[in-house]
Amino acid sequence: MSKLLDYIRLSFFACGLLLGVQIPAFVSDFGQAINAQLIEANNAIKPFKNDAAQYFNNDLDKLIKHYQHLDDDIINKGANNINVLNKRQQALQAAVNAFSESPYLFTITSNLSDIKQQVWQRFEGQIILKKTLL
Repeated sequence: MSKLLDYIRLSFFACGLLLGVQIPAFVSDFGQAINAQLIEANNAIKPFKNDAAQYFNNDLDKLIKHYQHLDDDIINKGANNINVLNKRQQALQAAVNAFSESPYLFTITSNLSDIKQQVWQRFEGQIILKKTLL
């Protein structure tokens, strides 16, 4: 019976060791995915922010309202799309800031399930060999 308990303890130790190595790797990949999506969101919203800087004193909301008040359904729909891009960019910027403060807690508690799912699908077992921790 004691041999069986020894094997069970050894199995728990091995599982704990594997999790202890893979969790930081997943957290690191999640942080990189958030940063990559923020870069894409910044690139997507940049032309509209440039227009807002040129015509509306850097106020993107004024640009969106201007588009919404035009009598063209296509431009009105475009204003809604710009608003969606802007909100996504702001949410990702807040996520990057929160991740940099507490990466493990943010990874567990964030509601960015779409990004987590993408990271999980592409996640491969790895060992991070860095001197600095996240």
